[in-house]
Amino acid sequence: MTYYSDFSEKFLLAREASSGAKPEGGLSGFEIEWNLLDSQFHPLLTVGSGPYQRSFVDYLRTDFISPRFKDYSQLEVFHWMIEWATRPYYHPQSAVYEARLMEAILINALFRASQKFDDRLYMWHGNLPFKTHVDHDSIPGSWHLAKRRYLERCISLYGDSLATTGTHTNLSLPDALFEWDYLQLPKSDRTGGERPPVHLDEYKSEFYISATRSMRAFACLFIATSAATPFLAGSKNNQPVVYLSKYDSLRNLTFPNSLELDKPDLYQSLDSYLNISYDLVRRGIRFGNNNWTPTRARSFAEPVERLIDLTSDQLHDLYGKGLFVLGKDQPLEDMVNEIEMQNLLARINLPMERLEVRTDDGGNDLETDIANITLKYLLLLKFYADHEFTKHFQYDSQDVERSRKNEELASKFGLRAQIQNPFSKGPESMRDFLSWTLAQVEPLAEALGYADDLEPLRDMSSGGPNQAEKLRAFVCEQIGNNSLENCEQIPVPVEILKELAEARKDQVKQNVEMIAEIFPSLGEDSQ
Repeated sequence: MTYYSDFSEKFLLAREASSGAKPEGGLSGFEIEWNLLDSQFHPLLTVGSGPYQRSFVDYLRTDFISPRFKDYSQLEVFHWMIEWATRPYYHPQSAVYEARLMEAILINALFRASQKFDDRLYMWHGNLPFKTHVDHDSIPGSWHLAKRRYLERCISLYGDSLATTGTHTNLSLPDALFEWDYLQLPKSDRTGGERPPVHLDEYKSEFYISATRSMRAFACLFIATSAATPFLAGSKNNQPVVYLSKYDSLRNLTFPNSLELDKPDLYQSLDSYLNISYDLVRRGIRFGNNNWTPTRARSFAEPVERLIDLTSDQLHDLYGKGLFVLGKDQPLEDMVNEIEMQNLLARINLPMERLEVRTDDGGNDLETDIANITLKYLLLLKFYADHEFTKHFQYDSQDVERSRKNEELASKFGLRAQIQNPFSKGPESMRDFLSWTLAQVEPLAEALGYADDLEPLRDMSSGGPNQAEKLRAFVCEQIGNNSLENCEQIPVPVEILKELAEARKDQVKQNVEMIAEIFPSLGEDSQ
């Protein structure tokens, strides 16, 4: 306990130093995706016709979201998707608070659009309630050329499995912590010796790669505690209907996680990551951000976006000049592919600055969201403080195979799943694995004042339901049947989906009122 107290004190000092040097920065944030639906819960496609036709998401962002907030939102794959990104915060719960404020902004924007069309519009997390055909025409027209080519290729490969939304959590450690510990390294580790020179960026990148490896062991746990997508798009008598599934996270079962990209040893070390990633790009398997593993090491967004914009500008120049041949044997499309590949290779070698966890469904209550991000952040700190903690999880072929199976079981059965422990390799219930994990981070939680924030997860570990189980119980009660097996055979009326959407709106309204009330006490995070 003394060790964790000393580490916690150093972390708090580093956080204070980093927030003083860069008050607009932070250590945790969210990317939150939502579906935009009409009054019958079908996806919104376009507005207008002919030369005036626009993607609905373009229309919403331009006409109904204030310029003050528009930059926090962006396009996603399809006309009916929108993504919001919070600013980074130094305290995990503040990122959750801003995520709620952004959800409120979107609710208000959809309400104003509803008045325009005299049709109630809704937002919905996870899978679309009704089956929807997708093709290249489903992509918002305002995407620039490089992004559009990337999305077209994704759709050609994965089709409607991309038509689902989730929440991504971004986590990092204070720069001051890295700087202090880097300077304590033996001089030989910083200036050469038996290995190539180590500089600060490499030191940080090595940690984020190793943390991504370690965090993957817990991805099944994050799926189970945040699962909230039990609704399945189906058909009855050749008509589209919504069914209640026995599975907890259809979103995680739906979205692609290709074996070709989820390679053993990928996150074993920085060198391993670079070598495998370069190989995947050169073979055309990785062609952009399609490395959709549940945990990812990421660089700063700004240089990545700059390289994507550069790619788009270069492609426009090639196509615009009509330069169809280089020499006599390299057609234009070969040049285009080469530009895309070289710029992607450059992106891979950018210094790592954060860890991204892509497991969460969204749609949970405020307390559960705070508990989930707090657990992830405490694990990140424990990886840094205790190098022995996850040493038995090496990201080799057996670890990856075991993780994928655990994630599938968590997606299907949530907290009821029986998994293989990532470290002991033996069978274990998900709730027991959650209890063990909470016990591992308890000393850090106590030292940092985060212990109370984990209470919803303690409740789940002792038998409490996740959001998917709560939704399933509510719908069965509304249908008038207490048997889940019978409920699965009965289509869910759209009116019940509307009731859930209205309840979520009321919940967000209460959250915003609470956040506004405590706003003055948030310190630097009141930004």
